[in-house]
Amino acid sequence: MTTAATVVTGVGVHTAWGGLEETWEALAAGRSALTLVAAPEAEGLPRTPGAPAAEASPVEFLPDRKLTKYMSQAARLAVLAAGRALRQAGLLEDAERRA
Repeated sequence: MTTAATVVTGVGVHTAWGGLEETWEALAAGRSALTLVAAPEAEGLPRTPGAPAAEASPVEFLPDRKLTKYMSQAARLAVLAAGRALRQAGLLEDAERRA
């Protein structure tokens, strides 16, 4: 029996500020992304502290951009962060060359 392991050495970040550089700069400057937010379907209810996600799309990491239609916001952010981590680790380019 053989086992295989994959190790991602990059950092995939997507925050209310944006990607890794924007997030690092905001943290270093002591800025907060927290604000009072409410979901559109919660109209009229009290707002809660949170941080709205910066707009970004994971389409560059998907084989077909139409797949985003079937993904939740959490899944889109996960693919975006994972894709950024793979790219920073230098693993994404290797996979693209082999494909």
